[in-house]
Amino acid sequence: MKKTLVVYYSDSGYTRKNAEMIAEELGCEAAAVEAVTPQALAAADLVIYGGWLFASTCQGWKKFQRRPELTGKQLAVFVTGASEGTPEQVEQFVKANLTDGQKSRVPLFYIRGGFNYQKLSFVNKMLMLAMKKRLQNLAKKGELPEDGRLLLAAYASPVDFTARENVLPLCAWARAQ
Repeated sequence: MKKTLVVYYSDSGYTRKNAEMIAEELGCEAAAVEAVTPQALAAADLVIYGGWLFASTCQGWKKFQRRPELTGKQLAVFVTGASEGTPEQVEQFVKANLTDGQKSRVPLFYIRGGFNYQKLSFVNKMLMLAMKKRLQNLAKKGELPEDGRLLLAAYASPVDFTARENVLPLCAWARAQ
């Protein structure tokens, strides 16, 4: 297996938990994006980047992928969110995060995370309040889908869907490289 490094951007801890499980499974290091050094990136053959989803966008990925140390590296991306990640959602995540050139060479994996409103940064709390109001309006109209109902409930009671079996498909892919 190639020398692998897992890099993650986590706001409330679920992406970090998934990144750490991936690193344990692969026997490699996991590092927060703000702490990863150019030397660590240069030493890796395979870099797996993980970020949480906001409006279908993998947080931090667009900036991270421009790092010069990634030139010539094999890359993979995982995104975390609280929903189950239907095939349609995953297709939307691929379109929102990978360029046409990346789609054939950078796999994107969806790994379920969680939601804890209290752990969010102030800015993200404000943004998620807008989402909460939108979900409440849909509920009043009787138009709230099941995943929206679950997310609305999670504002009061955090949910954590992280589990080792969720990271295994990405780990199997990485081992095959």
